[in-house]
Amino acid sequence: MSDRKDDLKGKVIKLFGDNAKPKSKDAKRSIKQAATGNGNIQVAGDIVNVTLAASRKVVVKREYVPGTIGSIPTLKDRIESMINELGLRRERRVGANAYAVVGSMLKKDFGIPKNTKWTSIWDWHESRAAELIDYLEAKLGNTIEGRIQRASQKPGYKLTRGQLFKVEKHYCDLLGCAPDSTDVKELRKQMFGTTSRKDLNDNQFRNWVEHLKSLVVKVHGPDF
Repeated sequence: MSDRKDDLKGKVIKLFGDNAKPKSKDAKRSIKQAATGNGNIQVAGDIVNVTLAASRKVVVKREYVPGTIGSIPTLKDRIESMINELGLRRERRVGANAYAVVGSMLKKDFGIPKNTKWTSIWDWHESRAAELIDYLEAKLGNTIEGRIQRASQKPGYKLTRGQLFKVEKHYCDLLGCAPDSTDVKELRKQMFGTTSRKDLNDNQFRNWVEHLKSLVVKVHGPDF
């Protein structure tokens, strides 16, 4: 690194020295300049000696006031993971900007000023954590995944055919395909001898949706 810097300094001095007017020995000047970044060179005026200096950006770790949500790592991590999960579920359904929408939703529902980031919740007193968790649990429970999970926990509960259509579409979205795509139709034909869902009775359609679920688990894991 030292040899490279000396080489660059020599080239700069030669470049400007070729066109510079002769100087007396007493006219020697030294100029110091600071450059932010890697490999930057700054030159000004008549130069004899050039001192190059690089400065690095200092990252300061945020420290939260004791008693705030942010000051309790386990509490902050739980809320943060719920927010991330909500953003992930929205992203699967609506695509881009899902996480930004979740942040805007938090700000609106909790009255956080527009010019303040939603992450200001980490500065709230720890007693408000339960309020945030209840809010996020309700939002997660209202997603497609949440409604399916809630329904499946009821003894003997069976999804209606209309609900199965929604679940099928959701699973297909997770697999990156459409319910009426060629590959999906071919798979239905292999399993039931028909490409149309309309030709499946309720029991066959449930088996079909369960099969799609097993494929989703293979791709995304059991906690998809």
